[in-house]
Amino acid sequence: IEVTETDGFTPAKKLCDDIIEAGLKGDLTYRGKKCGIILNNGGYYKNIITLVPQLYITDEEIDMAIELIDQLFSRFAV
Repeated sequence: IEVTETDGFTPAKKLCDDIIEAGLKGDLTYRGKKCGIILNNGGYYKNIITLVPQLYITDEEIDMAIELIDQLFSRFAV
């Protein structure tokens, strides 16, 4: 997931760092429970969030990850 400024081109390293840090706080919710999500950033400008699921992942775990990422990005929507 490439995180950019509102122009859709300029890398947004600070925003990417803020999103990753917010995911670690553990204040997201899934099915009524508080949880967090660990994300990894990379790329030349450190503005890419790399999704690397485990080899064996269930549909429920995928749904959970999508829900948590959606909550997280909604907090930073412009």
